[in-house]
Amino acid sequence: MSASTPSAPAPVRCGPRSSVFGRPSPELLARARRGYARFLAQTDHGNAEGATDNQQESPR
Repeated sequence: MSASTPSAPAPVRCGPRSSVFGRPSPELLARARRGYARFLAQTDHGNAEGATDNQQESPR
């Protein structure tokens, strides 16, 4: 038997991928830093001692 002929042509490749493919842009990194700094600057007004809302006092 002979090998079958492919029905579609082989995909055209434009060369290797760019070295920056998958890397975030400097603008995106700067925006993320600003957002993270804003997140860290938030204070928890309800729990000054560090207790969480879902903690209950132990029965006495």
